Amino acid sequence: MKKLIQNHKGGIITDRKSLKKREKDFCREYVYCGNPKDAALRAGYTVFPEMCGIRLLTEKRIKDEIAELEGKLAATRAEALCGYRRIAFGNISDAVKLILESDGDRLDAEKLDLFNVAEIKKPRGGGMEIKFFDRLKALEKIEQLSLSESDKYSVSLYKAIENSAKASAGGNDDDC
Repeated sequence: MKKLIQNHKGGIITDRKSLKKREKDFCREYVYCGNPKDAALRAGYTVFPEMCGIRLLTEKRIKDEIAELEGKLAATRAEALCGYRRIAFGNISDAVKLILESDGDRLDAEKLDLFNVAEIKKPRGGGMEIKFFDRLKALEKIEQLSLSESDKYSVSLYKAIENSAKASAGGNDDDC
């Protein structure tokens, strides 16, 4: 996304520091895999991808883009975690009310909390069949998301790579 800046004469110019497509691709891939070499390769940096990835991680605009993408990912992860918690620990009393209530018209469907319900069937012979989401699978997902969120290793690895890149930073090659 190009940023627009107003110059001293009131005209609009584009920000020369906006990210190129390959740099945006690198940021997205880095957030996905956490490995500078793999992210650089996937983004199209074929010459010395490891050094390119490390060098890119030292640039403020790249770090800012990565932080923004990680923030979006964290928000999405938090929403998923909230939903899995609701499935794992949620109340099923409204679903039981739905089964026990012979006259479905007396229940206001909008007031029922059926978040844990995966499927509702009315067989031909009468009655009602309700399937719930698997609570054990929801607990497993909660564990996976919690582990990935609390993994401090990735933060310390990022700092180590950043420090290493600063120490070995050389040229400003556009191909890298």
